[in-house]
Amino acid sequence: MDEQELFVNIEGNLYKLDPVIVRKYNLKKGSRTPMTGYPIVDAAGDGYKKPQEDQEKKAFHNPKEDSDPESLDNGMVLSTAEMIDISQGADSEI
Repeated sequence: MDEQELFVNIEGNLYKLDPVIVRKYNLKKGSRTPMTGYPIVDAAGDGYKKPQEDQEKKAFHNPKEDSDPESLDNGMVLSTAEMIDISQGADSEI
């Protein structure tokens, strides 16, 4: 089995990962390290692409479906039950 050498990218510096660690944690190019969250890349530094911040914000603030709850002016999203509780000044019992 021909295994590709993998590296962890820490602040632009590439550090080779031991093949034993790669197998133990089932690490793949394009994923992140399980404990520190650093990107795992190949020898050229390719493999992990950081999501665009604008796209993340757009996805967070724009509901995908009509059934998704609307957000309040301050960005909070409340369920129908929470809105009813607030309007009645009480907490519903389950």
